[in-house]
Amino acid sequence: MEITLFAVALLFVLALAMPSILYPGKRWEHGAVTVTYEAPLSVQGTTTGPTTAQIGNRVNMVSASVVASADGDTALSVTHNLGNNTASLALGDPWVILEPLLSLALTALPMWTVTTKTAIVVTLTKLASTGSGSATPQLRVRVLRPNAGYCE
Repeated sequence: MEITLFAVALLFVLALAMPSILYPGKRWEHGAVTVTYEAPLSVQGTTTGPTTAQIGNRVNMVSASVVASADGDTALSVTHNLGNNTASLALGDPWVILEPLLSLALTALPMWTVTTKTAIVVTLTKLASTGSGSATPQLRVRVLRPNAGYCE
């Protein structure tokens, strides 16, 4: 029995499509980091961060959940558009709170660290480790405007 290139290609396509066929409506990410915004309400449930106009002067926090489905998914960016100036950035603003969401039952818990902060984006890096990928949210990232009145 000879396997043709067409048959191999067809099997490959079916293998990739099978989860979508079995579970319609579920979004599948193959080896990609997905950042889903929870706040502000204008971007809740989307993968697009807030614009400067959506943040304005009244929004003081951006919150997002993170899924890094593969062990090799090691970087992500959270768009906050809080507009921190150079002096504020030099002081370490904006504040970033990382909340782990996974149980200890996984093979390896992912360790995330804040790598860079700019006036509009916070970048995080995961220390790669075998077994750290998960299709469920691993982390909640909250980016806070420093003058939001959380402390005096």
